[in-house]
This record gives sequence, structure tokens and C-alpha cells, in this order.
Amino acid sequence: MTRFIAVCLLSGYAWLAIGSIMLIVAGSLTGAAYDAVLHAILIGFVFSMVFGHAPIIFPAVVRVKMPYHPTFYLPLLVLHASLLARIAGDVLMLAELRNLGGLLNAVALVLFILSTVSSVVRGFRAVEKSR
Repeated sequence: MTRFIAVCLLSGYAWLAIGSIMLIVAGSLTGAAYDAVLHAILIGFVFSMVFGHAPIIFPAVVRVKMPYHPTFYLPLLVLHASLLARIAGDVLMLAELRNLGGLLNAVALVLFILSTVSSVVRGFRAVEKSR
């Protein structure tokens, strides 16, 4: 679990740096730079942080067990791949690639929700077996 959290946090900081560098290079938030910078920071950084903190915060707030499973990495990988596609679409001025990246951003969020729910279900089953 701690390795997963570290990967989420480090990759989130990487997206924050990428977005910042793109803003410096572009000089302003206009055109394709607007989409690329905002998505690198607001999707890449923010959602990497959400993915990484969820296994700690969610169980503490909702009072359920959320056991780690390697499938936690799938939404994170889809998130990063989709952001790369989206930003490549912005840089190369390919609307189809940018749109595909946007669609895959949504897929990553759905996968995150499914992963979280399945982990909570595994936690409930583990508690029931121990009784």
C-alpha cells in the first residue's frame, strides 16, 4: 500500500511540474496551452493525489476496511496514459487524440470508483470470514 501511495504522490508532483513547465514555455494560458496546462495540473496532479490518499482517507471517514490490491494501479496507469494522449493532442493539434485522452480520463475515474468499491467489498468479506 505504501508503495502505491508513493507512486501516486510522486507521479502527481511530476504532473504539477509538467504543467508548470508548459505554462512557462507557453507564456500564457491561451489556445492549446490552456487545455494542456489545466489538465496536467487539475487532472494529473489532483487526481493522482486523490487516488493516493483514498486508501487512507476513505476508510477513516467511512469506517470500512479497504485492503490493498494490485489492481489499484490500473486506474492510475489509465489516468497517466490518457493525460499523455490528451496533452500530445494539444501539442500536435490533433483534436481526435485530445478527445480520446478526454474520454480515457473519464474511464480512469470510473475504474478508480470500481476499484475502490471492490476493495471495500473485499474488506467486508474479510471481516465476515473472521467472525
